[in-house]
Amino acid sequence: GTTRARAFPAMPGAFAVNDATGIRHYATVAEVPSVVRFTTTVPHSILPKQAPAFVSVGDIFPPQFQTCPRDIDTVAPAGVLGVIVFWDAPAASDNVGVAAVKASHAPGDYFTIAGSPHTVEYSAMDEAGL
Repeated sequence: GTTRARAFPAMPGAFAVNDATGIRHYATVAEVPSVVRFTTTVPHSILPKQAPAFVSVGDIFPPQFQTCPRDIDTVAPAGVLGVIVFWDAPAASDNVGVAAVKASHAPGDYFTIAGSPHTVEYSAMDEAGL
């Protein structure tokens, strides 16, 4: 069965938990390394029950780029084989924290006429490896 918990914002660490049979338990959470211990009191019972529960906390949200530059069209002067192009690099944000941002080119790079149009790609990785 599935256990569902609802936190009480006014009481940090307190939860109302309905077990698979629909019985409501009231629980508090005390953290210890890699184990969360739930202490529950069943209504109409005077004895609290404790049970360890191993909790795996994962990140499912990869970093996002909020803005990206528009396409840039530029013309190289006659007799010149390329130009230096500038743009505002996009910033990445993440719920865990951005660990690294990689770019195929940086603002101020020299782009040649040969191989045009060029693609500039950005990627980001968060602290959780996404």
